[in-house]
Amino acid sequence: MYAIPQHTGTFNQFCSKTRIGTQLWHLLLKIGWVKKQPPPDILQLLEQFEQAKPFEQPVSIEYLCRIEQLCKNAGADFILSLIPDRKQIKPDLQQLNKWFPDIQFHVPQNLAPEDYFHTPTDGHFNNSGHKKYAQHLLRLING
Repeated sequence: MYAIPQHTGTFNQFCSKTRIGTQLWHLLLKIGWVKKQPPPDILQLLEQFEQAKPFEQPVSIEYLCRIEQLCKNAGADFILSLIPDRKQIKPDLQQLNKWFPDIQFHVPQNLAPEDYFHTPTDGHFNNSGHKKYAQHLLRLING
């Protein structure tokens, strides 16, 4: 997935307003006419952190573990539900278990390729996909 950096100009702001504009921007990114740059404040934050070393636990997992602990301390349920990419509707659960070794996660089992928009640069759900993912979340919430 990608996000259009709106801080870098009027053209990017314009393209970020519509789906067609987003697809146009992504095409221009692929051919090198636009560049993807994080906002200056994000660049400053990134400079404060060391790069993760190979085979080291990613910082996102550390944060998820902290969030899970905060939920437990508050007596709230922690539910991590993944949204599979259109190209990997049935993701490799062994690989996911390696990525999330200490966190229980859920992957919807009711999705099909027809539940995603069928454009090369858009991995979003269509109405059917949104409905199925909502059903998946309701099953998790209601236990």
